[in-house]
Amino acid sequence: MQSSAIKHYVIAGGGTAGWMTAALLGKLLAGTDASITLIESPEQPGVGVGEATVPSFVDFVKLLGIDEQAFVKATQATFKLGIQFSNWQTPGHSYWHPFGHVGARIDGKPFFQQWLHAHRHGLPHTYTDFSASARMAQENKFYMPNPQQPNNLSHMGYAYHFDAQRVAVFLRDFAVSKGVVHKQAHIEQIQTSANHSAIERLITRSGEHIDGDFFIDCTGTQARLMGQALNTEFIDWQRYLPVDRAWVVQTENTDEPVPYTKAIAEPMGWRWQIPLQHRTGNGLVFCSQYTSPDEAKRYLQTQLTKPLLNEPRLLTFKTGHLNQFWRSNCVAIGLSAGFLEPLESTGIYLIMRGILNLAKLLPSSPPCEATIQEYNQLMLAEYQHIRDFIVLHYCLSQRCDSPFWQSWQQRDIPTSLTHKLALYRTRGVVSHAQSDLFADHSWHAVTTGMGLLPSNIDPTVSAVSPHQLIELLSRMDTSFSHSVNQLLTHGAYIHEFAS
Repeated sequence: MQSSAIKHYVIAGGGTAGWMTAALLGKLLAGTDASITLIESPEQPGVGVGEATVPSFVDFVKLLGIDEQAFVKATQATFKLGIQFSNWQTPGHSYWHPFGHVGARIDGKPFFQQWLHAHRHGLPHTYTDFSASARMAQENKFYMPNPQQPNNLSHMGYAYHFDAQRVAVFLRDFAVSKGVVHKQAHIEQIQTSANHSAIERLITRSGEHIDGDFFIDCTGTQARLMGQALNTEFIDWQRYLPVDRAWVVQTENTDEPVPYTKAIAEPMGWRWQIPLQHRTGNGLVFCSQYTSPDEAKRYLQTQLTKPLLNEPRLLTFKTGHLNQFWRSNCVAIGLSAGFLEPLESTGIYLIMRGILNLAKLLPSSPPCEATIQEYNQLMLAEYQHIRDFIVLHYCLSQRCDSPFWQSWQQRDIPTSLTHKLALYRTRGVVSHAQSDLFADHSWHAVTTGMGLLPSNIDPTVSAVSPHQLIELLSRMDTSFSHSVNQLLTHGAYIHEFAS
């Protein structure tokens, strides 16, 4: 049977996932005879806490052709150079997971191996001391590199902190300008085929029938299309990542916003601080097996030093994903597809990957099973890679000061991560696929930050004079300090950039 292009796309749900999807499909399909309709319930507020991103979201904004200054101004965004992890190895200890490159190849050899060689011979600097992003974050400085004027800070990387609800509104206006039809209505019923293998139409509370050829489920954790209507199985990863609750609250800004996310390990889990231009987002992620919601709420309130802008709100979640992200004529994107705790700010990234993979593998009618299988394999790999990287932060911790952290001394970790750690411990080799969000420098930042160093180094590096290497790296450190000192503060840069 000959296949044909999809004529009618229907997106169920708005929020960040729905409007990111509508924005990209609207741009991609502009000028074709395909129509896109997004149905958003006026009764269903978005989660609204996805405030931190990774650098690929900057690329997404540019892909859409959106003016970056206009985006930053409209969404009250700040810049993010990475994450500062405090209390994760032991209470009182901190380290950085910065964006961008760390160091540079020396004599054709990976920088990590050269740093490790020098470190073994007395170099006092940490691995991430040679990250432009980390150095700027430490000093609360920021700038965007000019490709026409490269310097020693040019290999930095950045992302955004932003108001997720403002982002949804911004992308809604963009998508509508590209021809996306926006309907505000409550979806009362989802009609499926006789064997419940495909979606046929959505019926609103007012009785309107919305037919489509292809449906995109952006209904959040309810997964009303893929999970409920098509009865797709959920794969539970709670045994690997046991946190299942989070209190979220916003506080006033009384200080200049810093250009990084704070992730602070606490006895029952961890706490975040995300500074925007107009407020700070706060949250406490915890496991209800060890801490009651009331106890966690009281603890969070003792840690907040700025005036509250709203009452703390409790979120409940389950870590895992659907065993199929795409079935027949329906795909799940965002929280409807799965959930991984926000430790490395990957929620919006997974939305973006879901959309980009869909754009690369546009559906046809009738559905192509090879296309569906390829999409599902790509998305499963994304979730597994990120899961392993998040577990890495916990399983390397030396904390045993509470039942939650004590559980990590015996908890099983994924077989794939066991292999990666065994390989890493031997000589610092990082095993990851091309599709893995977190490259070598990210693994090195977390492993060295958590105190794990390989038992051996590359033998070809060990022949280099450690004295000369330490001298070279010390000069690099001095050069970084000089360059960072010339920069504007993060707050001053935002003022100039978004004014």
